[in-house]
Amino acid sequence: MGEAWHALRESLAPIMDLSTAEIIKQKGGPGWMFRPLGGGLVGLFQHGEFGVISASGGALTSLRTAGVLGDYLMAIGAHPYRITRLDATVDLFVDAPPIIASIAAAARSGGVSLSRKAVPVSDVVTQISLDARGVLTGTVYVGSKDARVRGVVYDKRHQQESPPMSNPDPGPWLRYEIRLRRDVGASLHDAWDAGPLFWHYCPPEFLAAPDGVVPWVPHGEGFTMERRADYTPALLIRGRLDRDPLVDRLIELADSIPGPGGRQFLLDSFARRIGLSQRQSRGPVPDKSAA
Repeated sequence: MGEAWHALRESLAPIMDLSTAEIIKQKGGPGWMFRPLGGGLVGLFQHGEFGVISASGGALTSLRTAGVLGDYLMAIGAHPYRITRLDATVDLFVDAPPIIASIAAAARSGGVSLSRKAVPVSDVVTQISLDARGVLTGTVYVGSKDARVRGVVYDKRHQQESPPMSNPDPGPWLRYEIRLRRDVGASLHDAWDAGPLFWHYCPPEFLAAPDGVVPWVPHGEGFTMERRADYTPALLIRGRLDRDPLVDRLIELADSIPGPGGRQFLLDSFARRIGLSQRQSRGPVPDKSAA
């Protein structure tokens, strides 16, 4: 496992360099948490003889936006792997409380099925409280915590407004979530395109599938994606400068300096930071073909 672990780390390193805002070294063992520029978390750990990788939904969205999700998945797929959990979601920007109440009632009647059998009423759990508008809302869990397939429907607006997040009101927001554990046949292909998997397990009492849904294929493999060019240092530097919000903030600060010389001051300050003279900071630019 040692060689495979290091090979996986090496193949993921440039992808994280290009798309990560923060790298957090974990205490007590070989592991890292990466915070992509667009949000979310990617974890890379060693657990006994195995490597463990986790990525939040927000992180996968960020990697896709940065154009590196395919490379991330193919780097993992180059090694033997098994998916132990995958969450597939659909968000609707609608008023959540009445829909959650309706789904909870259907599930408590024993009429909701996530596979071949209806989910036992004993495995239906609701967590309801008053939201900021004084309306009862919350979350419905359909299926036990240890089930191979579990459905969750919750008021994302209420979650965002409540502690510990305590964010401003995002407006009506309902999330449908299908949580799948090991042995259901999920693959990296489903992390790339979770639509068929979601609709395969989503019960009609949750949400009716649209027309033209592609059937889900368990253990789906064999898909290919165009890889980026080699992750050269020039590409990584250019990519970070183009995407990093800290750079945008530094430009804003430079533009707030009275007079026309703010951006030149920023450039000269950066040149001093990396040990270049003002003349050297105006040196040749790397070949664009390398970036």
